Amino acid sequence: MTSTTTKSDAVQPEAETAVCLFDDWFDPIEAGLRDRVRDFIETMIRTELDAALARPRYARRPAAGEGAEACVAGHRHGSRTRTLTGTFGKTEISVPRARIDTGDGTTSEWKSKALRASTSGEPRPPMR
Repeated sequence: MTSTTTKSDAVQPEAETAVCLFDDWFDPIEAGLRDRVRDFIETMIRTELDAALARPRYARRPAAGEGAEACVAGHRHGSRTRTLTGTFGKTEISVPRARIDTGDGTTSEWKSKALRASTSGEPRPPMR
């Protein structure tokens, strides 16, 4: 007579194999949502910077007689990558950088009011 066993032949426990079960899974709806959310956040931050500098990207400052008193002097200088964690996991966005002229002749790094400061211990890029 033969005996039937119900023991698993696998050496690994089931908990370890379950972690890798959906690692290669791709959902086109989730990917599309991530792209839309990323574009929305980047547009919102760019619009905030345009308002802070009182001009859109590649536009010149108004001349001295054209309402330059209300204009904040400053300039853009590239962007940096920032990782945000949301309901769909981590998403990388591009955050524009700018220097804003202060009243005492120095400049300071522009910071978005819509985007909170990093609390995950990510190192910030050095200011130049």
